[in-house]
Amino acid sequence: MTLKAREAPSRARSILRDALAQAAGPMGGATRALSAAPAAEIEAPEPLPVYVVTPEQILAGTYLETASLEGWSYTMFRGETPLAGAELAQVETEDDLHFTHFSEGPFVEATVTAIAQAEAFSEQTDQDFEPRIFRCPPLYVMAVWLHSESRDVLIPMAPTHRLLTAGRAFEREEFDGLLIEAANESLRAAARANPQTTEPET
Repeated sequence: MTLKAREAPSRARSILRDALAQAAGPMGGATRALSAAPAAEIEAPEPLPVYVVTPEQILAGTYLETASLEGWSYTMFRGETPLAGAELAQVETEDDLHFTHFSEGPFVEATVTAIAQAEAFSEQTDQDFEPRIFRCPPLYVMAVWLHSESRDVLIPMAPTHRLLTAGRAFEREEFDGLLIEAANESLRAAARANPQTTEPET
């Protein structure tokens, strides 16, 4: 079937447009690729919602159900060439939406690659999926999260945690097990660095 993206907040496009206008020029805060591209040639497809989880949520076993919607992620192109990413933060409601930053580097290309892999995966199934961005910063994990009412599939972006394989589509159950192992490793390392904390149970 296909990917059916959630509709972004109505203000998102105008916020991005204002940010691009303010960042125009060599001292404006845009990335080098954005600054070098003619404004009329910069395109930004619809953004994806960004969900963030903590290692503690992963260990609780309901991290996808309790993941926090923290913003929207744009990838901007010149033709078919990805130029940069742009992030809008959503603190609580759509009224709290604001621009945070532009980005460049490996995760921009990795996002484009992972979305293409997600599209290819969805075409081989009999389900429609909502594409999302999944992040667990303490574990250095970012993924495209394909969500439906009955199924969750996650495709990690490169670079990713050593227990995961970038570009591979993981079903929820397998992804759970690997993330739990990664979360336990992370919390044990934090406990060793700070003996006053409690190491997670294994």
